Amino acid sequence: MISVIIGGLLIGFILTPLALGVFISYRMLRFPDLTVDGAFACGAVVSARMVLYGWDPLSATLLGMCGGAVAGLLTGLLATRFGIRRLLAGILVMTALYSVNLYILGKPSHAFNEEITLYNWAREVAVWFFGPEPSVILLGSRIFTVKLVSLVFAGCTSVLIVAGLYWLFKTQYGLAMRAAGDNPEAAAAMGVNVERMVIIALALANALAALSGSIFAQELGSAGFDLGLGMIVTGLACVIVGGALFRRSRFSMQLVATVIGTLLYRLIISLLLLAGVVSTDLRLFTAVFVLLALLVPSALDRWLRQGQVPVKGVQ
Repeated sequence: MISVIIGGLLIGFILTPLALGVFISYRMLRFPDLTVDGAFACGAVVSARMVLYGWDPLSATLLGMCGGAVAGLLTGLLATRFGIRRLLAGILVMTALYSVNLYILGKPSHAFNEEITLYNWAREVAVWFFGPEPSVILLGSRIFTVKLVSLVFAGCTSVLIVAGLYWLFKTQYGLAMRAAGDNPEAAAAMGVNVERMVIIALALANALAALSGSIFAQELGSAGFDLGLGMIVTGLACVIVGGALFRRSRFSMQLVATVIGTLLYRLIISLLLLAGVVSTDLRLFTAVFVLLALLVPSALDRWLRQGQVPVKGVQ
């Protein structure tokens, strides 16, 4: 059980940048951005290609982020400068990225063997810290040390990203970006270039999705052009679950809620797999899970309002 929890938390932290990217586009900008699916895979294949060229894993990962940012930039340009509907702009870029990602990787998928990846770095740190023994006993369960080190690295990365986003969205530039999503007309009246803010925010959101894809592929040990298939649903599930747990909270708390929602979602998925649910049924469970997260809070609100006793004389 402990190993399942650690595995769930590790994947949850790896997917946290993806969920935060979806939070920016879906919750902050109110932009139904489907580019995320392609950007996630773009980060994976670009970093894989760079690793194959002999780049170090960190530089390769950062270049993968840039690939995602370019994808978000294109979606933003199509939606704002060319007047294409937001949903269609995302679909166009996502569809194009399937071919682009295949072209970048040069084949449908690649398994890391001799290449140096972030996973190899984590394994070296594990040997340095824990010694040559590949596993340790933790709370009665045998845990691979590389998983513990990867968990710490992924957790620290998530904390740094949340802190960076919190700082960014408290600056004047970040506040203008939030205003462009909350109330574009009022933001434009105050002199904010709404179109530019939308483009930059989409580039940031997809860069985060690509970062998640790059780390995910290196942890998984392989990258594929279709790795991001369905990741928009995963990101939405994390954001909606976090939002259902911490409703009507401040912006900073919404960022934290997204992280908590991601971890909770992945833990539930890990427990379902442990219970014997086959992986092909996970998307069905995800759809049901998201549906419940959307319906239950609203139903609870209605039930609480109906249960309130009106004060005499007060309308």
